Amino acid sequence: MTIENEADVSSVDRPYTDLDAQAEPHEGVAIRTFDTGATRNLDLDPDIHGFTSPLAMNMFARYMHSKRLQADGTMRASDNWKKGIPLDSYIRSLRRHLQDLELHHTGYSDMAREEIYATLGGLMFNVQGYMHELAKADIEEERVLEAIDNAVAAAEAQYNQGG
Repeated sequence: MTIENEADVSSVDRPYTDLDAQAEPHEGVAIRTFDTGATRNLDLDPDIHGFTSPLAMNMFARYMHSKRLQADGTMRASDNWKKGIPLDSYIRSLRRHLQDLELHHTGYSDMAREEIYATLGGLMFNVQGYMHELAKADIEEERVLEAIDNAVAAAEAQYNQGG
């Protein structure tokens, strides 16, 4: 799929739309209750520590830190990318890094633009950034839809009360 307008992330196909699907209740599932009264299932909350490798995260952080120095000599903030990068830019960079990964993987490391850890760090950054932009757009779209639904409900309630 080609994205005609870089700002239009809503057109991107998302085959895995149930990432946050709720599990069916299970007997015997442990619930933890906080002093505030808030509760969470022990076995259903995402476990960022279980899903990530501290070694890989360390290498990724080192890679990202090495990219903070800009051509003009200034140091960019580590979260500068959160200001927004067009999806097309992420894809182009991801493809370059993927090509380098294939070169490393097939024994042609000497032809790659960067060493293997920089290549993997670049891939990780671009995948994460692309996912971040999609998630931001989805969250904003949900907020907009919720606001519209609330406005419609308020108008209907006012109409039903004769106003």
